Amino acid sequence: LAEDKQDRPSRPLPSGEASLTQVRRAFTALNILGLILLLGTGSTRAVIAGAATVLAVWSYNCLTKRIPILGALNMGLCRTLSMLIGALAGPSPYMVPIAALMAITSGFYIAAVTNIARFETKPTLPLAPRFLPVLALVPGLALGIQNALFSPDKVPAAILFVVTFLGGLYQLIRLLLKPSPLPPIVGAHI
Repeated sequence: LAEDKQDRPSRPLPSGEASLTQVRRAFTALNILGLILLLGTGSTRAVIAGAATVLAVWSYNCLTKRIPILGALNMGLCRTLSMLIGALAGPSPYMVPIAALMAITSGFYIAAVTNIARFETKPTLPLAPRFLPVLALVPGLALGIQNALFSPDKVPAAILFVVTFLGGLYQLIRLLLKPSPLPPIVGAHI
């Protein structure tokens, strides 16, 4: 909040549009509602993944956000778990392994982007973190190649693979050539 007051005063908390009490109440209510809705899926695994997601989000917001690498990995875990909820709540148990690989890839990708985002208010962005988002896409790209080759609907799978691959390369080039201003680049990655 102190950093946002200085560097991002238009955000809801520093601008006074929302109070900490309102945000905490909304956070709690939405988490409870989400878990109640997950109970309606009839999937115990989805409810457990939902509870783990709530714990991971709470952990990020209250404990790990300020810890450079751990905070980014925690944010990636939030994304991984949130994607797994859908796979676990869905009707096809055969899709869970594929969805798990996609969720883990997305989680590492978001961790890499979160790691870059911590430099938004800093004067420079180190070179190594610039490569992490595109490297995080590698497992998902491998799955994309497999889907493009073996999927019964090869064209959509191939298009999704090409778009993801080219998008990742484009964002890497942006980070290498002109990483400033960083917030729009982080937004483009997300």
